Amino acid sequence: MNNTAETKGFYEYRTTLRAMSDGVSLLTKNATMLLKATWPFLLIVSLIGAWFCLSVTGFASSLLIDSSSELDWGVLVMRFVIPGVFLAAGMLAFYAMVYTLFSKYIEKGFMPSITRKRFQIGPKITKLPRLLIGVLWAFFVIGVYLALAVVLVSLSEWTLVLLIPCYVVLVFWLFNQITGYVLISDTLMGSIRHSWGITVKGLGSFITVSVVLALILGVVGIICLLPSLCSNIIYVKAQMSLAEGDGGDLPNYFMPVYYLAVTVSVFLMLLLEAIGVSCWSMVYGAVDTRLKLKKAEKSQKSIVEVPGNS
Repeated sequence: MNNTAETKGFYEYRTTLRAMSDGVSLLTKNATMLLKATWPFLLIVSLIGAWFCLSVTGFASSLLIDSSSELDWGVLVMRFVIPGVFLAAGMLAFYAMVYTLFSKYIEKGFMPSITRKRFQIGPKITKLPRLLIGVLWAFFVIGVYLALAVVLVSLSEWTLVLLIPCYVVLVFWLFNQITGYVLISDTLMGSIRHSWGITVKGLGSFITVSVVLALILGVVGIICLLPSLCSNIIYVKAQMSLAEGDGGDLPNYFMPVYYLAVTVSVFLMLLLEAIGVSCWSMVYGAVDTRLKLKKAEKSQKSIVEVPGNS
């Protein structure tokens, strides 16, 4: 049975902190249901992420041990490009799944029961095409901005004083564009125009959610990454010791344990990313609601102040 009493609808929030708080509770209160529906998919993405992390660590440690060796493009493709492409595709599908699940809350006003069929790895993902378009647009805008920034910096380094704050606002704007385009199902141009007003007028709210998420989820994320970090340090030190002539070697069971530790860390980080998306989307809805209410109040006052309407 769905619990509809403890969570407000998407457009019922006003304050930033309450929206963030319920953005966390929306997922934690439905954690059991969501994990049952999504754990096979999360596990696959986590395994791909662990594959990429181990490839990067192995390649970086080999460069540290023998920095004079020439880059082998075949090895570079095998260790970076292939796992990187798989990881990018997996992360794109993961975020699309999170937005799909969150859109059900927007439609219903509560998180409905979500299940997956027996032979499915996760629930049906409907937001993938929109997210792909939104991400490609964001990369295009950032590419144009960076190219313009390079030109301006080459003329004067003082332009960085303006370029850095503008970049922060641009990133917030792009996040809100994706949120509006994917979740609210607006057109791309409509989401660009609408999200600009939300970003500028609600900039303080988005700075607040960014700082809070960075502090809280950052600390929790470090704890989640401890198994992976410890394994990475042990592996790199062992490789450097072997390069220096030490006869010792890691036990045979270390690599499976290493892979498992990184997989667990990636799995936990995916859960934190889902919470971050939920909080940001909730704040987006709260800012949008506040602006609509202020606009309605101004319209009402203007009608009352017209002569003959008093």
